[in-house]
Amino acid sequence: ATTELVSKLRCNCTGQQFDGNSHDPAISGTGRYVAFVTASEYLDFDVVGDSDNIKQENVWVRDMTSNKSIRASVDTDEDDTNSNSGNPSISDSGRYVAFTTGGSLLIPRSADDNNTTDVYVRDMGASISWQGTTARVSVGSSFFNNAVQLSTFSETPFMSADGTAVAFVTAQDGVNCGLLPPCPDQNGKKDVYVRYLTSGDSWTSSNQATDRATRNQNGADANGDSTFPSLTRNGSVVAFASLASDMITPDVNGVLSDVYVNAGFRSGTPVLQSVVSRKTHGPAGDFDVPLNLTGSVLNVEDRAGGPTQLVFTFNEPVQYAGSGPVYAASELIVDSYMPIGNDLIFNVHGATNQSCGWFQIGNFVDASGNAVNGLNTVYYRSLQADSTNNTLVNSNDVLNAKLVSGQVANGANFRTDVNLDGEVDAADILRAKARINHSAPSCQ
Repeated sequence: ATTELVSKLRCNCTGQQFDGNSHDPAISGTGRYVAFVTASEYLDFDVVGDSDNIKQENVWVRDMTSNKSIRASVDTDEDDTNSNSGNPSISDSGRYVAFTTGGSLLIPRSADDNNTTDVYVRDMGASISWQGTTARVSVGSSFFNNAVQLSTFSETPFMSADGTAVAFVTAQDGVNCGLLPPCPDQNGKKDVYVRYLTSGDSWTSSNQATDRATRNQNGADANGDSTFPSLTRNGSVVAFASLASDMITPDVNGVLSDVYVNAGFRSGTPVLQSVVSRKTHGPAGDFDVPLNLTGSVLNVEDRAGGPTQLVFTFNEPVQYAGSGPVYAASELIVDSYMPIGNDLIFNVHGATNQSCGWFQIGNFVDASGNAVNGLNTVYYRSLQADSTNNTLVNSNDVLNAKLVSGQVANGANFRTDVNLDGEVDAADILRAKARINHSAPSCQ
């Protein structure tokens, strides 16, 4: 057996241990990455130093292979926060670290002004480096605001092994208002909530939702505090401890703490699988350009004009809740909408050339009434004649059109049929030539 010091400087030199306590370790699935808390300022300044010169506790991640330590309790620009951070929980891969902080500087100050402890996630990227993003996850989820700030403290985060869900504890009431008032959770007790990604792998995207895991067997508020959450690998099942005496009936030991498992707090929830931009190419029929559920690398819609359908496809049939879906858009105008089987179809217009945009939907359910949680967002770029989908119209796009000129639009060449008449012809070639050197915005 070998015992190795984790809370140390990168060098193997005399006096390598820190000048402050280190505690609260959390380890990745393979054991390569270890998160921990320390107020020491003697860590790897050449990687990510502790530049505030204030003795406050930070969350660090130690790479046991490279012997480097990376600070996790920083904002997206790797800047300090202004209070202690702690309670780390790390994903199997080491990419994601959840932690608590009383600081208000990890996101814009105007967005974190509740003067209490929140739970954040640091995404250190697939390469586990100091460059990454930071997002607050102890937030509420409604159909009109997918990141509702809480007014009371959040604590004890637990990150799922796959990094797609974080459980936390808060005494805040009304964290998830669901579809209809009154808001659930009016018990004034600590409850376990789970914030999870509805699609993609980015904690800075809007594709997230928050659900309460600690309702009693009748779906009502429990009458005691629930704490110490733990999640399965994919975050779909949560275990927790509770002092409630009505979590099950009967609870014969009264006020003693018991451990429970909830496998249904988000079971049956429809999951968004894909979104496409669908246009009709004259008599050749409909063809789809896949769109993106994260805001990073965006596909380009290069076809000009014509009716456009945004088709949201779920893993099961969906329908409206109440009077219809909730939707919002950066520039698109909705003409009509309809659910058809697993698809929710919006007929839209208004996308301008050389633009970047987004479209959000919410307020619909499956046949059993299970609600799609939060808002689902799709992103797109619009750049006419960019058939190569590289955000720049150049000679390759002209060449593409020339090579298939005279062909009827099909699944392989439809992007070169820019004018949607169902055939690649001289008009499409001229349109590409006229737009050479046009580019799509970065969408940042």
